[in-house]
Amino acid sequence: MYTIHGFFFQKNDMPFVAYFDKVDNGNIMIFSVLVRSIFVGAIGPDPEDEGRLVGFMSDHYGEAELVDVKVDEKQLSFTKYYIHRHDPIFYNFQKKENSFWVGEGTGPAVGHGYARCVLTEVPKEFFVDPRLNVRV
Repeated sequence: MYTIHGFFFQKNDMPFVAYFDKVDNGNIMIFSVLVRSIFVGAIGPDPEDEGRLVGFMSDHYGEAELVDVKVDEKQLSFTKYYIHRHDPIFYNFQKKENSFWVGEGTGPAVGHGYARCVLTEVPKEFFVDPRLNVRV
């Protein structure tokens, strides 16, 4: 199972650079356009077919299902369907040496854009509410 988080650059967004303001203190300046484009989600086995991966994602534009998820050492890909829309967005990422993923998203309604993300492998119990006292 994985958590995924990152951001995407859309064709309508003004280009920008998020940069380190004071490298020694680790302060980073992030413009509001970047914050609007942050996404978070989870990827794991399909409950109906544990051999397949599926996921769920949320961002400023809504909640989405991830299907056709493929993850290996160097490539991550999935198709994203927002719950309130029917058009697909196809994402394809390549892993960089510094452990984050760089990719692109394309879709008939959204056109072409760029994305970056971090994929973190986590155990199943990461997703269990501790109040439930459930063993996984």
